Amino acid sequence: MSRSIKKKYFLSHACCQSEKKDKKIWHKVFRKKEKQKIGSSDLEEYVTTHHREVSNPWTMGKDGKRRYSKGYLLSSIKGIAKSLYKNKKERIASESKMFYRWVGK
Repeated sequence: MSRSIKKKYFLSHACCQSEKKDKKIWHKVFRKKEKQKIGSSDLEEYVTTHHREVSNPWTMGKDGKRRYSKGYLLSSIKGIAKSLYKNKKERIASESKMFYRWVGK
């Protein structure tokens, strides 16, 4: 399965690798608000906290995802490899590595 690839190519627009830290922070705030609500009020009057009250996706590291066609990805990868590698053999090897790195499962 190391060579399996996705059938649909969704890539994120990002200035970071992961939103893990952002998600950890807002989950912590969410759990804290929930505990406070449960402890301070009757359970009959309890209304759960909406996730938008404690988080804002626009302040997180990634700005969303977009679907790309296979042809567009391959042409982008070829352009990047062409600018990085002058040797044809290295360029072809790097193209396949980049493709599997971008769309690998």
